[in-house]
Amino acid sequence: LGQNGINYEYYETAQLSALPDFDSLVPVRTGTVSTFDIDVRDPGVDDDFAFRFTSLIYVGIPGDYTFFTTSDDGSQLFIAGALVVDNDGLHSSQEVSGVITLPEGYHSIEVTMFERGGGQSLTVNWQGPETGGFKEQIGSGQFFLQEPSVDNDPPTLADPGPRTTNQGASVSVLLSATDPNGDSLYFD
Repeated sequence: LGQNGINYEYYETAQLSALPDFDSLVPVRTGTVSTFDIDVRDPGVDDDFAFRFTSLIYVGIPGDYTFFTTSDDGSQLFIAGALVVDNDGLHSSQEVSGVITLPEGYHSIEVTMFERGGGQSLTVNWQGPETGGFKEQIGSGQFFLQEPSVDNDPPTLADPGPRTTNQGASVSVLLSATDPNGDSLYFD
């Protein structure tokens, strides 16, 4: 299986009033966390900072999912590049949600946030089939740094050897094969 985690980029910023263009900034630090944790910022920095978190989220049960961000100041949440939650701007702690329909599988997730002054917070929750319909924090086991690879080499068919038959006669050939990954093999 793949390694769990969320990549983060930490920025120290000038006084922002909205989320910046992160691609035009140089992060102070990058790293990996297990949740959307803004406490990894530099000690003593309580204002004028921003984060961009990126990962893959695994959805085991397809359906409609509501994502929530609670932040002070602004935040946004994207799934597969689509803006799902827009909680941007200068404000005290507030929650905003958005809904997206997701198939089973791995989906890119990006959460951005900035803090200008006052309190600082970021919480990300979800609600949907995977949570039994309850709103809850997304568990660290749902996040992957990359999609797990599946090793599945093709089976090797044993050569049945030469056969000679009379024209029009029925032929029965016994086939055998081995699979290097231990998968069960069936022949019809």
